[in-house]
Amino acid sequence: MNRSWEKLVQTLSKATVTQAILLRGLCAVAFKNQLTVAIWQLPGQKEIYSSLNFTPTPLKVIPDLEKLPRGFIFSPFNYVAHNKSFFIAADVYLAMHNKQIELNPSLNLTSHAERIVAQLKNTMQGDAQQVLYHTKSIPQKNTTQADYLSLVQKALHTIGQGQVHKIVTSLCKSITLPKTFDLVSFFLTACKQYPNALVSLVSSPAHGTWLGASPELLVSIDENNALRTVALAGTQVIDAQQD
Repeated sequence: MNRSWEKLVQTLSKATVTQAILLRGLCAVAFKNQLTVAIWQLPGQKEIYSSLNFTPTPLKVIPDLEKLPRGFIFSPFNYVAHNKSFFIAADVYLAMHNKQIELNPSLNLTSHAERIVAQLKNTMQGDAQQVLYHTKSIPQKNTTQADYLSLVQKALHTIGQGQVHKIVTSLCKSITLPKTFDLVSFFLTACKQYPNALVSLVSSPAHGTWLGASPELLVSIDENNALRTVALAGTQVIDAQQD
């Protein structure tokens, strides 16, 4: 095993390394090296997992859950390209609750990768660093009352014509985050407030930072290995060119 990796594993085993320290370390390394990181908590569970990918842009894929390796699938609603999503492969996989860390076995530890592993170890030494994250401008204006009423009327008209059975209209609101905003604390708070949702945080140089909590269930498998799925709502950007 690589020497840098051994030191990282030893550092993680220390009792003083908390979940908040781990998360801040991941975000700091991802931001500094222009990497992509995904962090999530599954519905009904208290364990937090993460996937750190050593590339700035996640792989574009048509999701195939049986063939893809360990990682996180990300589908930002403002991106549409032939039904493809982004896959954040776990070059480094970390389970926060038991500090289990795994390196992608097919990954060659180049000097670049070794430097990232060494930085991960160094960031685990304290809890004082500022949480930095990737940003990406999304051209979207605040929804006015007139805009929203117009959208509702279009939705009712479309339903009335029988084109669809259900439309959920939504609002868009832009806010300025305070200087004291802490991304990691916000994520951990969301995990506590929404224990039955999939709470996720994705930060990527190519797509910015997304944090959400979804109560909708895509797939479940019971004790009899029976698989169940339900239809999910899909968010779409309003196209000003269409009625």
